[in-house]
Amino acid sequence: MVELEKFYNKVDVNFRGVDRESDLGKRIVPLLENVIERLPKEKQFELLGEIWFCTRRTFVERCEEHIHENGRTPALERLIPTVNNAIAYWDSNIDLVEDAIKTSPVDPDGHSSFLPVIHNNDDNSKTVGGVYDISYICDLYDYRNDMYVMGVMAHEIAEYSHKYNIMKEKAESLWKMKDKARSIMFSKWASSGYDPESQEYAEHEKSVNREAARLGFEKEIIAMDGDAAF
Repeated sequence: MVELEKFYNKVDVNFRGVDRESDLGKRIVPLLENVIERLPKEKQFELLGEIWFCTRRTFVERCEEHIHENGRTPALERLIPTVNNAIAYWDSNIDLVEDAIKTSPVDPDGHSSFLPVIHNNDDNSKTVGGVYDISYICDLYDYRNDMYVMGVMAHEIAEYSHKYNIMKEKAESLWKMKDKARSIMFSKWASSGYDPESQEYAEHEKSVNREAARLGFEKEIIAMDGDAAF
């Protein structure tokens, strides 16, 4: 299992728009640590990363800042309108939250991105690595039970674990490609797509859920996505 101290030596946990000392903040940190400590000792859980607890609005701010600093990012450019649409829905909502959730538009609970890195060693072997960034979008977490929230946490961690394993398997082919081709092929092999309402994206999400189950979180994923999770 992963040791929490070693994990935190590589990963920063940040709060933006969510108060760490609030009741919600004090609830979600132990849930995250429960998930982390149950992860198996695998190389991808030794990578550098950042984990953010955000609101919908602060998540959009982070996405816009990333695009401004790093240039166009199709996945984020497709996701921003989706989250903004959820913001507009909840700003105009007058129903009880428990009822409104049933009719809400696509409203992500989190997002995970992974930047693969492949090193060419002196002996012509390949070393795979990368960095990851996870955002947990916490607006509805007060209305989600602990198993659901841990399902979200496990899913977003499994997202980059899934992509890391693809990169590891395809390292030789990816290394031979130029940057643009590498990005296109990596996305194709990961079957991620960019549209949260597409069939391709739905299949990708099931692949990630299966990876989360492999890591030991099948019950939490079912609590989040139901029996059709896989």
